[in-house]
Amino acid sequence: MKKLLRIKNYSKFRDFQLHNTDWDGTLKKINLIYAPNGSGKTSISLLFESLKGNNDLILKKKNLFSEKSPEIILLDDDNKQIKFANESWNMTIDFIEVFNSFYLENNVYIISPTIYDKTSINNLFNLEKIEIQNYKNEIKDLKRKEEEARLGITLNQRRLKEAKLEEIEDRYYVNNLKAELARGKKISTAMLMKISEILVKKASDAFTEELEQYKNSINKYLRKFSNDLLIKSIRIVFNGDLKIRHLMYDIVINGKVVQISDRNEVSLKYYLSEGDKNALSLSFFFAKFEILKNSNEFIVVVDDPFTSFDSHRKMVTIKELVNLSESIKQLFILTHDIHFTNDFISFSRKEKDVLTLQISQEKGDSIFKNINVKTELLTGLMRDIMIMHNFIRNGSKDILDRIHIARCIRPTLEGLFRIKFYNQIKSTDWLGNFIEYIRDADEGSLFYRLKTNLGSLEDVNDYSKRFHHSDSPFESDTVSEGELKYFVQQTLELIQAI
Repeated sequence: MKKLLRIKNYSKFRDFQLHNTDWDGTLKKINLIYAPNGSGKTSISLLFESLKGNNDLILKKKNLFSEKSPEIILLDDDNKQIKFANESWNMTIDFIEVFNSFYLENNVYIISPTIYDKTSINNLFNLEKIEIQNYKNEIKDLKRKEEEARLGITLNQRRLKEAKLEEIEDRYYVNNLKAELARGKKISTAMLMKISEILVKKASDAFTEELEQYKNSINKYLRKFSNDLLIKSIRIVFNGDLKIRHLMYDIVINGKVVQISDRNEVSLKYYLSEGDKNALSLSFFFAKFEILKNSNEFIVVVDDPFTSFDSHRKMVTIKELVNLSESIKQLFILTHDIHFTNDFISFSRKEKDVLTLQISQEKGDSIFKNINVKTELLTGLMRDIMIMHNFIRNGSKDILDRIHIARCIRPTLEGLFRIKFYNQIKSTDWLGNFIEYIRDADEGSLFYRLKTNLGSLEDVNDYSKRFHHSDSPFESDTVSEGELKYFVQQTLELIQAI
């Protein structure tokens, strides 16, 4: 599968300087980017959106008070640079769709494509239809007639003004000018009304079948999110050149129809809950890809799609994102919720097609690094055990990694003792105390069965306690990979024995 982008350098964009750690930069079919606390997530979302040609998004997001333009370099599969420099991209990418908070806000009252959304709109509605071309010619003719009428109006107004100034008393001449002026105004009004009728009704009627299909598709998704919302009708609003400005809809809320004409009395912005607004926007978004003829060409970026959602709506969102990923070229999901990330991976049908990255802070920079979400969700005892198992399988990366692994040994053993011998120990006991209990145990003690493991426990304790003192020399000295592996293996065997 061809990957569109690999991030090479990402500098001077807000306080965001991204580079790669433990990741070769190759993207997959599905790319989950976890941003704890949301740090950097919106920046990436806007970066993708700007690639459609909106350079201002990058410029607005740059460092506060920064005098220089941001510089961004992305690489495609052929290592060709997609570069933002001198306040613009050196190329644009048409087939990108972004769902973020701005999309949500823009779709409360209307289904609103941006000016950089031309590609998908042209695919949703074939603006080269014969009817539309005929309407374009008709509008062109009407505009010509209206312009001629306006010219006549201007000319006759000037002549009437001159006649008044010159006190011309030829009533026939003056009345004829007034009649021509009235006739011109009537023609101008009629032409404008005909143009308006085409823009408001006739041109939209040319897409009755497509609009019905889109409406049904939206409602299919809405029913999954809510029993209280339904789109009743949709129409297209065109500009004077028969290009689509946006789509307007009538909506049924709890059985009551809210029409376009009702919007002054019923404020959807305040009447609808945040969850309902998000359900509407996501339904518009998902439905679009269902009827696009070239959906497989699109890169889709979704930024925290479950705002204000309960658990049911979150699960629906996950399932529909998984379905969407199978019909498009590439999917990016940006989220601050690691549980959502984990649920998505669990529901994805091909985990091998999913890349999971985390945006982390390191020495003042933001970095991309590979993460194992299931490991990240583990806490305390289970996390330490997983870390040690991974070390036995894969080894360590560096001395800091080995120190971190060594520090998992004692807490793991102490945690297991506290679980297993809950009623026989004190909360202030540590591994050394547990070893004493085993050493002093008689046959009636629950600790007695571990006497055969006493030597191993003492060795592991002596090794591991050195990593839990503030004055430990092991922060700077070399920690042997082989020695660490031996004691980690001993610890894992003790876990089985305890």
